[in-house]
Amino acid sequence: MGQKVNPNALRLGVLHTWDSRWFSEDKKYFRKTLVEDVRLRRMLHREMQNAGLARVEIERSIRQITITLHVARPGVAIGRGGEELTKLKKEVETFLKKDGGNNRTTYAS
Repeated sequence: MGQKVNPNALRLGVLHTWDSRWFSEDKKYFRKTLVEDVRLRRMLHREMQNAGLARVEIERSIRQITITLHVARPGVAIGRGGEELTKLKKEVETFLKKDGGNNRTTYAS
């Protein structure tokens, strides 16, 4: 029998990119940021369940977080006049402030 290799792990970096793009030299900050990313993803999957959320990409720089949501139904995610999106933005900002961060958040969908 041949060796079984995960195709996503094999293509990571060549065809696909990582879902979280940030770097930390400090181990304490790395742990805190990793846990924050996992909690943020869980919250977004819970809130965007009806929109068919497929993937969440989080990119961090020094003072900014960029969150990209890949959804199957963007009309449900945005809502009428963008009301669902603004509600989600407020929830994410309060979540990040509650977690101890004072980062500015940019959204792309």
